[in-house]
Amino acid sequence: NYLTQTYERPRADGRMPWEEEGGFSVVDLLPWSEEDRQAMAMVNKRIPNWRKAMLMPSSEAGVRRRWRVLAEASGGAVAGLASLDRNVGIMCMSEGVMQAASDALVKNLGREKAAEVVRKNPGVLAIRASALQGDRLARTVFVADIIDVLAGPGKPFVVFLQYFFVVAILKAFSDMAAR
Repeated sequence: NYLTQTYERPRADGRMPWEEEGGFSVVDLLPWSEEDRQAMAMVNKRIPNWRKAMLMPSSEAGVRRRWRVLAEASGGAVAGLASLDRNVGIMCMSEGVMQAASDALVKNLGREKAAEVVRKNPGVLAIRASALQGDRLARTVFVADIIDVLAGPGKPFVVFLQYFFVVAILKAFSDMAAR
């Protein structure tokens, strides 16, 4: 990042931290669970061209590995499905980045509180692990609470504001056109 003068460095194998882990895993041999299939269906529905999308894995095995990290960080497969539904874009992060963020949250908050924060805002798994400590972690938890309110019980209010701004912009344009 040019502004903060922090740079992501390639790993020893030459890959950048956000690139797909790839390779073979013993987990790839296990049969798909019902939750795995539901997660894959959700990704197919919400990101139809995911195989070609930037930062997305190019195989179902890659999606499954990322999904498993999300499910574990969320506190289970059912909670993972809810987290994936809330923010399917988290699948653009590599499993290494997501796992490191999850480990940092668990280390600093404990397993239950970390899972709660991930369920409220799955996007926290995209944050660099070194940034999930101290004051930055407190701000992250606070923002997750706000996102939970706005995406949950506050959603009708957010929809109202969206329509309000559209109407206000249309009214402004019509007033300018009337001149």
